[in-house]
Amino acid sequence: MFKRILCILLMVLGFWLSKNAVSHQLIKLAGEPVKGCPTITWVAMGMQDSKMAPGWWNGYNDGTYKINDYDYEATEKAAAESIGKTISTFSDSVSTMLGFYSKKIMCMWNNPLFQSLWLVDVTKEGNSGLDFLLSGSGRYIYTWVTNILHTWILIGVFLYCILGYRERKYQMILLPITFIGGFVFHIFWEEKCIFAMPYFLLLIPLCVLGYQYWREYLLMDKEELLPMLGKIGMVLLLICLFSYTKVFVKLIARNDDTYVFNTYTQETVRQNMEMSDN
Repeated sequence: MFKRILCILLMVLGFWLSKNAVSHQLIKLAGEPVKGCPTITWVAMGMQDSKMAPGWWNGYNDGTYKINDYDYEATEKAAAESIGKTISTFSDSVSTMLGFYSKKIMCMWNNPLFQSLWLVDVTKEGNSGLDFLLSGSGRYIYTWVTNILHTWILIGVFLYCILGYRERKYQMILLPITFIGGFVFHIFWEEKCIFAMPYFLLLIPLCVLGYQYWREYLLMDKEELLPMLGKIGMVLLLICLFSYTKVFVKLIARNDDTYVFNTYTQETVRQNMEMSDN
């Protein structure tokens, strides 16, 4: 118990020191207290559309701050008004709200690259020797490999949820709670695929546990194994059947992503290569 309390206190102290260190440096550079752009502007932006995808960065926070002559209170008020208008629009059309948030969530979490190639592309200087990976055949290979890894990690997490739901040790719920917290946070905040990477890494230990639980069930007596296989098979069947419904096509499928988004996240590699060859 003492170690747990000490760990919590050290975490709180670390957050406090990091926050105050940044504030101190900003005051030192500016010569006066600096508030910066109001946090609520990121929430307002996360409820707006953009040329990339719903809820992605569209310049609203910086633009609104500049339009209001860098007035913190005026910018905060403008962002609150924007949120109010969006809520009013969503309340008038529930289907619009569901379509917006389902696409926002899928665009962030269902991308195995997590914008990694894009990030390297925009930060590299000159000829870095990465052209094969960024624009050549290596780009397609990298996309194909990460897509496979992404899929198998999600399958492992699915097995963990099905087979390890009775796990009650507090150490075992830390990662799921952290992931769920990040997932919920970005429903309201600005989104990008790259923001999902730290949370997705938390799923890897759960994925390993999922396959471990699956291995243990395969070693069980047949009398206990067959009912479990039946339950898992039934869940998979329901998921497959759900994928053919209008609800799945409308809210979950990513068949109507914009060209800008696909290019931005580099998921149309093969199509682009075929077009260039032709």
